[in-house]
Amino acid sequence: MRRYLRAFLADGSEFLAARVELFTLDLRELAARVILAALMALLTAVCLLVALGAGIAALLFAVGVEHGLAVTLAVAAVALLGAGGGWLALKRLIDPPEPPFAATVAEFERDRDALRETP
Repeated sequence: MRRYLRAFLADGSEFLAARVELFTLDLRELAARVILAALMALLTAVCLLVALGAGIAALLFAVGVEHGLAVTLAVAAVALLGAGGGWLALKRLIDPPEPPFAATVAEFERDRDALRETP
C-alpha cells in the first residue's frame, strides 16, 4: 500500500510541477509581450514627435531656405512611416492571436478530460 501511495504522490508531484512550469512559461511570455508593447508604444510616440517637429520646421523653412524644405519633409515622412510601423506592431502585440495562458488552460482541460475517462 505504501508503495502505491508513494508512486501516486510521485506522479502527482511530477504532474503538478509540469503544470506549474507551463504556467510560469505563459507568465514569462505575457511579461515579455507587455514589455515589448511598451517599447513599441515609446518608439511610436518618439517617431510621431519627430514627425511633428519636422513638420513645424518645414513650415519655417518654406519661407526662405533653398533645399531645407525637401530635407525636412523627407525626415518627416520617414518619421511618420516609423510611427505607422510602430503603431501596426503595437496593435499586433496588444491583440495576440490567442489569449494569455491558453496553453495552460488547454492542458488543464486535457487533464480534466483524462481524469474523467479513467475508471
